[in-house]
Amino acid sequence: GRVWSYAVFGVNGPPQRLLSADGSCRVSVSVPPSVQQVVLFSCGPWGERICVNAELNDADRFPITIGKLTPYNRCLSWVG
Repeated sequence: GRVWSYAVFGVNGPPQRLLSADGSCRVSVSVPPSVQQVVLFSCGPWGERICVNAELNDADRFPITIGKLTPYNRCLSWVG
């Protein structure tokens, strides 16, 4: 099994599965400037994975951790 991560941008957006271009566990998405809320969630068996960090980049591209998805905390939201 595999853990899949999804994102919902805004209050009316459909869930979008997050995929990495190179097959790694690191995924990067661009959040449209008009979006004021992002919800991240996961589904599937976690296996050996402990957590997935959720980060935003500031204006200088410095990553800021906004939360972690874990087997016990599978959803988080960010409101801007």
